[in-house]
Amino acid sequence: MALAVESWIAASGMPYALPNTKDFEDWHSSYIGNDTARPLVIARPRNGDDVSGIVKSCVQNSVDIVVRGGGHDLHGRFTAANAVSIDLRDLNTVIPSDGGKTVRIGGGSTARHILEELKLHNLQIPTGGCANVGINGWSLIGGYGPLTSSYGLGVDQIVGAKIVNAQGDIIDATEEMLTGMRGGGGNFGIVVELTSKAYPFHNLHAGQVAFQTSNLTQTLTKFFDGYYSWEQQFGPLPDEFWVQPLVWQPPGQNASLIANFVWNGEPSDESALWLNRTASLGTPVADPFITVKRESLLDYLIAFLLMLPAVGLGSTQTASLSSISGQGVASIVEMAAKLPADVTGGLGIHLLRQENPSFRHDIPSSVFPNREPHVMLEIMGMGIDATSAQHGTEWAIATRDQFLALPEHLDKTYPAMTDPSVSDPKKMYGDKYDQLMSLKKQFDPTNVFKHAVPKLGL
Repeated sequence: MALAVESWIAASGMPYALPNTKDFEDWHSSYIGNDTARPLVIARPRNGDDVSGIVKSCVQNSVDIVVRGGGHDLHGRFTAANAVSIDLRDLNTVIPSDGGKTVRIGGGSTARHILEELKLHNLQIPTGGCANVGINGWSLIGGYGPLTSSYGLGVDQIVGAKIVNAQGDIIDATEEMLTGMRGGGGNFGIVVELTSKAYPFHNLHAGQVAFQTSNLTQTLTKFFDGYYSWEQQFGPLPDEFWVQPLVWQPPGQNASLIANFVWNGEPSDESALWLNRTASLGTPVADPFITVKRESLLDYLIAFLLMLPAVGLGSTQTASLSSISGQGVASIVEMAAKLPADVTGGLGIHLLRQENPSFRHDIPSSVFPNREPHVMLEIMGMGIDATSAQHGTEWAIATRDQFLALPEHLDKTYPAMTDPSVSDPKKMYGDKYDQLMSLKKQFDPTNVFKHAVPKLGL
């Protein structure tokens, strides 16, 4: 039956690669290397009609489908064995719409490409922290990033979508479908074009504040005690302000504390005030007014990308907490001390505040579950070869388990980073689970999109 699908793809004229052809290895490679789950064929659709034809042929011939957008999923879920891989990277249009209030984004567009294109129109959108991530996957499953304090999570930027549904038809997603897609990812169809909110372009006051970390316990305790006292001292924190603590170990060095600082606006007296307050949470190793400067969102993302290995061998895990307490600090210190010397990585600590726009009442309908202040931990253990990657994987899993054992841990972990081996959608989605599954059964009753993220069993 797979031969019938391969024949249809070949006859369509779209680019494709079989495992024994020269393009296959290149197209199959990704940020996490060349994944061992090898599809039957990789198809590179040129438009929505190509995607529609592939889905219809696969459904007719009972062949599995897996979809690749940016190809940056850290658990390799953009590929699957014995499936047809629909690689959307050539669907990368970026078209401002509604007078610049929204933008129509092709299903394979990355944050870097979108920001470059939108700057020509004096626009921008919120993104994640990495320039090479596909924006549709990031948006559909949640979307944490440096502008979320101002605009809310990526999931709440979704205005509309053109999708190929489980029957292979190209349709505009209904409001009911969009409810499921906002948080339920690609479980309801393949997004060939996403319509997202857009915002006027401006530069940021952004960069990093690195702290002296001779005593990591004291450094982290001072940082979090100070941070959590701010609301009582200063009232609600400004929407423009975002800070992400990062406990990071570069190659051959010890772990230290860095604060990723973003003020969503041009440098000003107010941004300088909050930069000074951030610097006061520790002892900076350099003048923060040199390391934090006027730059675009894309400049900021590219600078962060340079900190990461060129290929992310190893593992990224996640845990969510209600807040960082003394026990949380102790766990960070303990696990940072256990980082193997040959591993690059650490913990990215996403702090979601009460005043976040995604926790307000005027948000779009969705199944995304985490609508209250919380901490999302991005646990990164990466290496440059098989040995260091294995060490990083073991460390990341042990660190995840340590945090999941804390009293303040939350069952609602971030679907995009939750390891499939421990994923429990009923726990992840909490009171949104029944709605999510009802919509899945309504719009994909035969589980055509069984390899979507998150994976939902019917």
